[in-house]
Amino acid sequence: FYSSFQGYIIGIISCESRIAVMEKNDSNLSLEELFKQAQGLVKRQIFEDAIKIYHQIIAHDSALAQAYIELGDIFFTVKDFENAIHQYRNGLEIRPRSPYLHFKLGQIERNKENWEISVDYLTKAIAFNPKNPQFHKELGEVYLAQDRLNDALEAFQTALKLKPDIQ
Repeated sequence: FYSSFQGYIIGIISCESRIAVMEKNDSNLSLEELFKQAQGLVKRQIFEDAIKIYHQIIAHDSALAQAYIELGDIFFTVKDFENAIHQYRNGLEIRPRSPYLHFKLGQIERNKENWEISVDYLTKAIAFNPKNPQFHKELGEVYLAQDRLNDALEAFQTALKLKPDIQ
């Protein structure tokens, strides 16, 4: 079943964490405790169980944008962009001025080569937080992909002005 001892140990740890999740979720945990539990699972890359907990949080209070954001981040990490888009858009319904959500949606649209949609999201992220160099850099990369060289140069220069060692 496991090809190596390391795989065997990872399997045991994963099993133990799933049992712990099931046992704890049977009790009445606060939303804060559920968030901490889900975040711990994400750090250990046990995404399936973390997703279940985020769904529990949302079922309890669907107005918690942070749950949609963190759920979207999981889907983004595993490159399930359609589910990430869905979660980030749910978050935007609650926090329409979130620079982070606009940025993440801009990144996804860039990955899908939907340049104008990406530009729209990224310019909104910048409008809500103009001092974030990463937003300007990402916008510059989208402009570069469109051969909008003057716009790309301006975006990159702004990013460098905000953070000279940006990568």
